[in-house]
Amino acid sequence: MKRDLTLPQWGALVALVVFVLDRLSKWWILNIVDLPARRSIEVLPFFDLSMVWNESVSFGMFQAGTVAGRAVLVIFSRLVVGFLVKWLLEAERWLQAVFLGMIIGGALGNGLARVIYCAVVDFVDFLGLAF
Repeated sequence: MKRDLTLPQWGALVALVVFVLDRLSKWWILNIVDLPARRSIEVLPFFDLSMVWNESVSFGMFQAGTVAGRAVLVIFSRLVVGFLVKWLLEAERWLQAVFLGMIIGGALGNGLARVIYCAVVDFVDFLGLAF
């Protein structure tokens, strides 16, 4: 019997794929490319791979260089993921479920990186603005 996925299941599947791709890309950047040692690699005139250990929320805001600060960010990210999962469970459109899944997967990947490395691994750099 064929069973189609519900919108929340689609979102969860997307979240899982994004989480796995996030973990694999960070592992590749850290262990294969060894970007921490190389610091930056020019790929295109407007695009580099640049190593940034992000201890803040975004773009250097709300620095969390202490254990307590990191714990607050991890807890906050879990609360946000919980809110997003609740929203996903109520999704009414396929695109909404997919985008929520993408955000959830990325948030879980960044949260795990913050636990493992005490910072988020950012390396995508467009015109000097690392993501």
